[in-house]
Amino acid sequence: MTGKTKRDLVLKWHKRGYDTGYIAKTLGLPVAEVLAIITPPRPQDPPSRRRGPEFIQPPAFD
Repeated sequence: MTGKTKRDLVLKWHKRGYDTGYIAKTLGLPVAEVLAIITPPRPQDPPSRRRGPEFIQPPAFD
């Protein structure tokens, strides 16, 4: 886990056009971690509803 300072540097240098390999080597981070910092997290897909809601039949009045 990287600190806030390193994450800020990664984002700043990426905006300036630095290569991800250079950023990783300079900050002593793995390239995969630099890429994970640069790429924003994708929003999770909402759960699919394959079945409809389950209804409970109310008791019939006699």
